[in-house]
Amino acid sequence: MTKNASRQRDPKMKQTKKSTLWHCGMKAHIGTGTQGCTVVVVTPATTHDAAVMDACLMLVAVAENSQSKLH
Repeated sequence: MTKNASRQRDPKMKQTKKSTLWHCGMKAHIGTGTQGCTVVVVTPATTHDAAVMDACLMLVAVAENSQSKLH
């Protein structure tokens, strides 16, 4: 829902209409690397998937680079 525990509207929650369906809340964008790294980027529902793809891929690359230095 778009309201928090104190019954107030959460400013991070957004809503958007896609065709005839309303989508409310947040979206999780998940990226998985070849070395098993997983990155989750959470955005408002109004954010298009393509808008966070570059950031998600960059975070996966950084996570894999950090993980390879540990081994």
